[in-house]
Amino acid sequence: MPNIANRQEILTTVIRRSGEGGFFMYRIPALATSRIGNLLAVFDVRHTCWNDLPSAIDLGLMRSTDAGATWSPMQIILAFPKDDPATLGNGVGDPSILVDSHTGAIWVAALWSKGNHGGEGSGPGLSPDQTGQLLLIRSDDDGLTWSPPLNITPQVKNPAWHICFQGPGRGIQCRDGTLVFPAQYWVENHLSRSFFIYS
Repeated sequence: MPNIANRQEILTTVIRRSGEGGFFMYRIPALATSRIGNLLAVFDVRHTCWNDLPSAIDLGLMRSTDAGATWSPMQIILAFPKDDPATLGNGVGDPSILVDSHTGAIWVAALWSKGNHGGEGSGPGLSPDQTGQLLLIRSDDDGLTWSPPLNITPQVKNPAWHICFQGPGRGIQCRDGTLVFPAQYWVENHLSRSFFIYS
């Protein structure tokens, strides 16, 4: 007979449903616990369709201060203007989240596609007009407010690669304080390779 005291229950809570808030759907979730114990869920907010980048996509965030029993209203934490037809949505998505337990800073990495520069449309080079861009944003107040995006593409992408972007999912912090994001890059014919970005 199993020991009831050691049983772990899996509880589920749906925090966003397709169509809620006037958006078509939500995808690519990532979850982390802040240094003070709050839950932070980040995800794609897909405006009009299920398609990946370069569609109209923003990054959404919801916070829970009671271990997931209740959640804050959705907050858009990273977006680019969508009104320029040449941008094909100017989307940003596929978030990965990382908490620095030493400083309390919360980092989110994301892929920005200006024009047709999601996975399929990106090519060699470093500029937003050639390839997708790997961005970071940071919160120093437990996810309430967020910094402007920092573009680290020139620091981490080999110009010969067709695209370079984060996980998605969740980063980790090593015992020595090093911050690590899982990442991937694509070469010709969309062959993908995994690597790590660290600081």
